[in-house]
Amino acid sequence: MSKVVNFGCRLNNFEGKKIEELLANNNENMVVINSCAVTNETERQVRQTIRKIKKEYPDKKIVMTGCAAQISPDKYSSMTEVDKVIDNISKLKSETWTSLLDEELEVDFKEDIFDSPQDIRPSLDNKNLNIRESLVIQQGCNHRCTFCIIPFGRGNNRSFDPFYLIDEVERVVENGVKEIVLTGVDISDYGSDFDHKYNMSNLILDILDKTKLQRQEDIIRKMYFNLLIVVKKLEKIFHLVQILLQDFLRKRIRCLKIHTNY
Repeated sequence: MSKVVNFGCRLNNFEGKKIEELLANNNENMVVINSCAVTNETERQVRQTIRKIKKEYPDKKIVMTGCAAQISPDKYSSMTEVDKVIDNISKLKSETWTSLLDEELEVDFKEDIFDSPQDIRPSLDNKNLNIRESLVIQQGCNHRCTFCIIPFGRGNNRSFDPFYLIDEVERVVENGVKEIVLTGVDISDYGSDFDHKYNMSNLILDILDKTKLQRQEDIIRKMYFNLLIVVKKLEKIFHLVQILLQDFLRKRIRCLKIHTNY
């Protein structure tokens, strides 16, 4: 029986759940490592897990996918424990796993994640839904932060169509989902790649307005109440910071022997 081992973010865990769904009807003795590359330590844990699984289950095939696989495919394909490396786009395609089970068929690896990636809209079958589910609203990231390698594992920002997302919320709610968690690589950038002005705030308002998502009034009420508490506490914090800053400046000015009217 196949198994998926997930590393990293909420998005990766959701995609791992989808891979499990795609593998549910096969009897292949396989372990899929859905990896993460956010830190060197995470990659070390990925390699350690691969070796541990192979040692405990020598007869199992190990398939590597996820961000670490996308960024460094040669590194992982060269590991003797790894049988196959799958890119981040292909891992959500049903034909990938069908081809993988047929040893005569080859699974192409998409090395350039920035070159027109054909994303599969990740959604779970009704029977696999929980009370709380994630909704993937976008993929990729347009930022190039100094210490972040994730765009090279996910590509640039690609926002999913809001009409599809609203329909998806309606579908899962009708099948028992009570809470929706918006997820992605950089959800704050949602809609920036659209031709028209539409962002995450618009999407949230449309979901609340056009679906039957339960407890939304209660959630909004709690959010508003919590916001009031935060603002009240911030007033005290800002006042304290102002006093401490003034005291620091007075001492610093005296130390530098600067003449002032303080």
